[in-house]
Amino acid sequence: MLSIWLSVSWGLVQGKPVVNLVVSFVGLLQGQPVMASIRQKPGSPYWYACLTLPHARTERSTKIRITGGVSARRKAQALADLWERDLIEHREAQRAHAVVDQLMGQLHGKASKTTVESYLNQWLRARSSELSKATQPVYAKRAREFSAALGAISLSQLSTAQVRTFRETLSERVSPNTVNKYMSTLKTALQDAVRDGQISSNPCDPLRPMKVKKKDIRRPFTLPELRAVVALASPEWRSMILFGLYTGQRLHDIATLTWANLDLINQELRFVSGKGNKRMTLPLHPCLMDLIQETSTPSNPQAPLHPDANHVLEDNGSVSSLSAAFRKILVSAGLATSRNIKPESPLGDRRAQSELSFHALRHTATSLLKQAGISGPVVQELIGHESAAINQLYTHIDQDTLRRANASLPAL
Repeated sequence: MLSIWLSVSWGLVQGKPVVNLVVSFVGLLQGQPVMASIRQKPGSPYWYACLTLPHARTERSTKIRITGGVSARRKAQALADLWERDLIEHREAQRAHAVVDQLMGQLHGKASKTTVESYLNQWLRARSSELSKATQPVYAKRAREFSAALGAISLSQLSTAQVRTFRETLSERVSPNTVNKYMSTLKTALQDAVRDGQISSNPCDPLRPMKVKKKDIRRPFTLPELRAVVALASPEWRSMILFGLYTGQRLHDIATLTWANLDLINQELRFVSGKGNKRMTLPLHPCLMDLIQETSTPSNPQAPLHPDANHVLEDNGSVSSLSAAFRKILVSAGLATSRNIKPESPLGDRRAQSELSFHALRHTATSLLKQAGISGPVVQELIGHESAAINQLYTHIDQDTLRRANASLPAL
């Protein structure tokens, strides 16, 4: 059991009491028994640890094979006991922080605690210089939703169970991939709180990322699909789609392009990407040059290349409205379902997912370049992928290309 000693010294700081907290996990150090157990799970070759959470029990694979006999069983039990001790330590530390919050409130005449909302706001302000303009509103939205779901709760009292409940509620309306992005942001913020000594451990740590099913992974457009989408698009959206295809850039970057980004003499597009702040210089495809020449050039070179989209982006601070507008074009082309119609599924109001989006143009550009025989490093530089691994994730080679490659191997 956790033991807490408090020593109070008066008049040391502006006549106010100073509280010194010493926490000792006496029960753990003395080897009190834990409640962990292990079991065999049907269909799995591994021992599973059964662990106690604040309001429920959970299971976690030890990755120790059942076929290892008595020795493997002992190792699995020892690992389960270790995990259970970690959970107990986390819960007891949270109780200790709650006691300190209460004592500080009594000594100072007011509550002395940081709420989750106030901490996240403070964290966002501190990290703003490190985040791109495109990322800042995304992080702010995730922080707002998490704070709204929790209410006015103290940061020190935040538990893994509460974070898990938020994640489960969120998963009812967005994809597992989006849930993982929310949790990644939250985990990073709370890890900074651990580093700064505001909480003893990160309540996100026990939670593993949600599994992303194949239907949640984007795919590239086929050429017939692209032609159908372009035919239904407005002139400005047609321009944005072509810029997305022939440069492979993100929706935010395309919506913020100005005429000053175009070097028509050298037929190049020059800009700084919103993600990673990378300076990009890309050749303008002949189709883009034809499109630009068909468009009236404004007198002000700082005028946006796509004024309506730029205006929407400035008003909303994110590309969500633009993404929704593009989805309507996909719906008209029969390539997506309307999100106004709730799918018949136990997920209730979760949005209908689509394999295609504006970002799929980035996959399309990558795949078409690879299928044309362009080397990986060149594709990586053109599209602006941060690494070869990311570049590979965006590559989708069709069967005809693979078949031609296989047929090119010499006969022995």
